[in-house]
Amino acid sequence: MLPLAQQNDGFLHVVFAISASHLSYDDQQSHIVALSHYGVALRAVKYLITEHGSGYNRNPVVIVLLLLALCNFEVIDGDTKGAVMQHLLPCCALLASQNNLLDTVDEDCACFIAEQYMFLSTVNSHIGLGPIKSSNYTPTESQSLHLSPLSYRAYYRGRSSGCAYELFEMIPSIGAFAEKPALSSPRHLDPDIIAEFHSLEQQILLWV
Repeated sequence: MLPLAQQNDGFLHVVFAISASHLSYDDQQSHIVALSHYGVALRAVKYLITEHGSGYNRNPVVIVLLLLALCNFEVIDGDTKGAVMQHLLPCCALLASQNNLLDTVDEDCACFIAEQYMFLSTVNSHIGLGPIKSSNYTPTESQSLHLSPLSYRAYYRGRSSGCAYELFEMIPSIGAFAEKPALSSPRHLDPDIIAEFHSLEQQILLWV
């Protein structure tokens, strides 16, 4: 992704934002810097999408990459206010409208796009990445994303692709386990809780 950051100012700023966000947990100044770069990247992607929608010949791959990178920052930052969904939806639309878009880029780039979209869309389908309406929030039909826009190819072999995708499918069962009450003793001593934990752990360790 670094070559793209050297060629595209918007992507450069989102890389800076992600980098600064990793330092912002105990450094308020880094958080301010991250948000500053994030704001520049937001304006850049808005400009590109507007021009693309107006018929200008803008590279849709660059827009998709920038949108996914913004989603990454928003997930890391943890204060998305629904921004992740606002960027996933146009990403989904671009992938669906551009036939074989991933075949126009090199293998590493295609794998990166596939991994990121697969992860974010899978998480969204189970817990939602839009604004939190209530403690029992679930994604609405209009916020449901699926993998069909990817036109899946066997060469997507990154960590989030292939067999490792089954890890994503465990998200709802892990979420349910986190909320499961103990019946017979304190949660950390409950035999049913312990057994279910070890079962989930073994499934995860199969892919390590």
